[in-house]
Amino acid sequence: MSDVRADVKIGSKWMTADMNLYFYDKAISAPEIKSAKIPIPGTSHTINLTSALSGDVEYNERTITLKLISVADKDEYYNVQSELENYLHGQTFQIIFNVDPDYYWVGEVAVTNIERTWYGQIFTLTCTVDPYKYETHTDLAVHNYNNIPVPEITTVGVQYSSYIQDTGWQTPVTNGEISGTVGLGLRLEAIKIELIGLSSDLYSVNYRIHIQDEGWQAWHKDGEVAGTIGEALRAEAIQIAVTLKDDVVTIENIAKVPFGVIYTAQIENIGWQEPASDGYLSGTTGESLRMEAMRIYISTKVKIYGIRKRISPIMDCSAAMIVTDMERGYYLNAGINQVSGIFLGAGEHTLSFAKPGIVSIDYRGGSL
Repeated sequence: MSDVRADVKIGSKWMTADMNLYFYDKAISAPEIKSAKIPIPGTSHTINLTSALSGDVEYNERTITLKLISVADKDEYYNVQSELENYLHGQTFQIIFNVDPDYYWVGEVAVTNIERTWYGQIFTLTCTVDPYKYETHTDLAVHNYNNIPVPEITTVGVQYSSYIQDTGWQTPVTNGEISGTVGLGLRLEAIKIELIGLSSDLYSVNYRIHIQDEGWQAWHKDGEVAGTIGEALRAEAIQIAVTLKDDVVTIENIAKVPFGVIYTAQIENIGWQEPASDGYLSGTTGESLRMEAMRIYISTKVKIYGIRKRISPIMDCSAAMIVTDMERGYYLNAGINQVSGIFLGAGEHTLSFAKPGIVSIDYRGGSL
């Protein structure tokens, strides 16, 4: 059994160790579900607007009630009270219990009652806090996910070449360079992609093209021609994924590979699309728009293990980069970035990064 005395840190001060106020009791209210239900016309059902808008259950603020005892002499009562109120009354602080040091609460603290007894004063603090408590240390620091090099695996790269209307095959390019044309109004008709480097014999790059009037072709891989030649048909969209040699393209097989691909297509009348990764579509279908150019990068995959609250991680990049959360891609600036479209909740998540540099990620999950 631990002989450590219970204490609570409010802001920068421990109540017992720093202010001689002994931790006596605490109570934390249960999270109350935030609900704004409205009837659905023509039915007997309702919809909860709070969860419908956020995509998650939302909660009202919680109350933490603390009781602290001062055993100072009676002639010090008002000095102790004044010191406590000057420090925290009405202020917003982080609150950490030494018996739960991996999490902090955050909210407004108030002195709401003072009881004087024969053995001292009992101060009641009422803290109105967020419904979640947050990790005191980034989850990624625990998993050593700071200062991640991009690309992390340097023994493999990607090389690709496009077949262009009226031009034919272009010279192969690598690792994010443009293959195709921009601003010339020429359609991309076919593409060849292959992995290069010392580790390329362990993996296959798989790709398929959506072709005008034909739809999706079968998957091709490792330098095979995807698309058409000599038929004057435009390529409209592309999917690319890396697997182990001879594995078929499935979500499970893509996840087994320690790196990935991020890619983006230049589309007629649209320009460069947002980045896609690891089997997701770049381009358009059903809009009769031609692909004109491609960029393809080897990406670094970072797995994040989230807890209950959906959090948008903070990404610190040494240079401009690209990130995807598998479904959507975003461009990051050098420095601190927080993307409003990326939220990580409970479970395992994968973020993929491309373009050379170093990235650190601060994800502090929240738990009820």
